[in-house]
Amino acid sequence: MSRMERENQRKLFHAKLLLRNQLHLMNQPTAAIKIHLQEILLVEKTFFALDYVVRAHNFEEAMICLEQALPCLLHLENRTSEALIQHLLRLGLRLPEGNAASTSELVISAESLMNNEIFGSLGCSSHWSFPLNANGTVGKIKFANWRAQKVIDDFQLLVDICLSGDEHEAERIKWMNMVQSYCSCIFVSFVSFQLYCLIISICHSVYSKRMTLRVTI
Repeated sequence: MSRMERENQRKLFHAKLLLRNQLHLMNQPTAAIKIHLQEILLVEKTFFALDYVVRAHNFEEAMICLEQALPCLLHLENRTSEALIQHLLRLGLRLPEGNAASTSELVISAESLMNNEIFGSLGCSSHWSFPLNANGTVGKIKFANWRAQKVIDDFQLLVDICLSGDEHEAERIKWMNMVQSYCSCIFVSFVSFQLYCLIISICHSVYSKRMTLRVTI
């Protein structure tokens, strides 16, 4: 990042913090300011969602966002996990390109990992096959969400197979840092969803009491 870009970034941070009466954070390093702003924006988005629920005229209207949120979150997690797995397998195949023995070893190792450690165990193995096309490229990865979650949970094992060797150590670290950030993002999303469910149930109770009061009157 150039000096001009850094200055523009600091100006942007200053404007956002000034708007939120948080200028005291400008004394911190840029990375820390960025994290604080992300946390503030997350809280703001949560309150926007809660405001929508509280302003709803009836329980059915308040439930619309809730009913749409869970399928979207699950679909997001499933498709993103599949994409991460597919990109890693592609990278693993690309490194030994032209070396049939290395490619075969990668395919066998990946299948053994999936079938004997992630989806199954020794003596009770699964039957996953490496999606290798006839032209040597990786085919489409399709997993049920619970399977994709299991692969992500043991992603380090797959990274070690696809990016083996000391020369790829830095790249392995980058991949795992990225996956850890992704897992944190998914965790925060589901925690926010659970909070939203709690607010919905409270609102339902409030709406029910309102209706009971009206009928009594």
